[in-house]
Amino acid sequence: MKTKLLFFILLSGYLVFGQATINQSAGAPQAFINNPAPLGPQFGAEIFRFRSGFISQLDSGNNFGFTNSRWFAMGRVPAGTQTFYGLRFQLENRGLVMGYNNLTATNPLIQWIGTGANLGNLEFRVANGFGAPGTPASDLLVATMTNTGNTVFGDPTIVGSAARVNVENRTGKGVEINSTFSLTGTSTSLNITHQNGSIGPNIGIGMLVTNSNTTSSTRGVNVKMGGGNSSVGFECVNTGGSVEAIGYLGKTNGTSPFEAAVYGITPANGNQWAGYFDGKVFSTGGYSQPSDQKLKENIQLEKSVLEKIALLKPVTYDYKNLSEINLPRGIQHGFISQELATVFPELTEDVRKPVYDKENNISSNFDFKSVNYTGLISVLTAGIQELNTELEKQKLNTDKELQTLKDEIAALKEENTAQKLAASAIKNGFSLEQNIPNPFTDRTIINYSLSTGVNKGNIMIFDLTGKLIKDFPVNENKGQITITASQIGKGLFIYSLVQNGQELISKKMIVQ
Repeated sequence: MKTKLLFFILLSGYLVFGQATINQSAGAPQAFINNPAPLGPQFGAEIFRFRSGFISQLDSGNNFGFTNSRWFAMGRVPAGTQTFYGLRFQLENRGLVMGYNNLTATNPLIQWIGTGANLGNLEFRVANGFGAPGTPASDLLVATMTNTGNTVFGDPTIVGSAARVNVENRTGKGVEINSTFSLTGTSTSLNITHQNGSIGPNIGIGMLVTNSNTTSSTRGVNVKMGGGNSSVGFECVNTGGSVEAIGYLGKTNGTSPFEAAVYGITPANGNQWAGYFDGKVFSTGGYSQPSDQKLKENIQLEKSVLEKIALLKPVTYDYKNLSEINLPRGIQHGFISQELATVFPELTEDVRKPVYDKENNISSNFDFKSVNYTGLISVLTAGIQELNTELEKQKLNTDKELQTLKDEIAALKEENTAQKLAASAIKNGFSLEQNIPNPFTDRTIINYSLSTGVNKGNIMIFDLTGKLIKDFPVNENKGQITITASQIGKGLFIYSLVQNGQELISKKMIVQ
């Protein structure tokens, strides 16, 4: 019993006096506790030092400095010229503090300090354990805050499809970025830099937005802008590639009732454009413009446009090489806007184009006039129609005059033929007189004479197509025949005197 009591007394004395000595507490709170000096190795390792609102431990070195000591502290921690309320972990030439940098601070902070190569970065890692002495546990780099102010998520040396940053939110906003514009510089809310070092079919994507919502309206990226001298909702700049360079690539899958790879909306008033291209535009599918009747009012036909078209001055020209606007090269065909405006002012428009400096700020405006060449289509069409109407009138008049000439020539030919036949008939003794009456409705009489010494012949009736209608043989050198309407029908007919198979003379008759 005495032995146990003696052991308890000695142990209590050691704990009271020995511990009090090791804890080294003395005086008022100071930035560094150097007095009394750290205990030497003969007393064992130092455990803690206590001051009001402050606990620390010196692990290596002879003071609580920054360069050659290793220690930690918590509470009202010394941190250079400031008093820090939190934790400080100090290694040689580098340290880490967490907490508040003054009593009135609202936001806590994490701050790491270093010199030169010791500055380093702040890493966030996850591991499945603490490992064994001398063998660190396997861990994964989650994020890195660099000493230049950047934050990198994930390990850039690991290749995989897993998301480096995943924001899940069922209501409200998933990510909100607020950037206050500086009057002395450029403010960037979100800057994505992508470096693809692979060669081959791999595709590097700076930002991939995937939305699988099939039950409501969705937006992959929704940008809302407003205010300021120059407001750009979405800016895409491509500095060029070894094969191709595309500033913006829009695609659709072709399965929806309405699809548009690029869709722009703006009021069609003045200097406002749903699409503005400073350079050439190419389309494989053509260009279409709304022209439905239900969209229009005050519809009137184009009239008397030939006179206006005659006032136009088509020209060829070369565009100037201007820095404010990208114009095509080579010989161009068209009109001068100012000249066209004197005839068709509604087909010209004033355009004001902003001019940007190297920082993409508007430095000036470039004003010029444009021409709506599409609007000239209906004007030129109406002109062609008017010209065609004039040509049709002239053709009709020409046809009438030509027919009159043809009729006169035919009459002259017929008269000449009749004269020749009459002369031949007188010479050869044959004749064929005009039927009496002509026209007739019931019957008519034709007097004839064959050549001298000839007593047989024929009087043949033909229609205007040359088809034989009736053949009347004659057996006397001179006589007459009677033809009834019932024998040949109604119409215009030709009757001929035929002798020895040869047509001698022909005349016309009409049956009504």
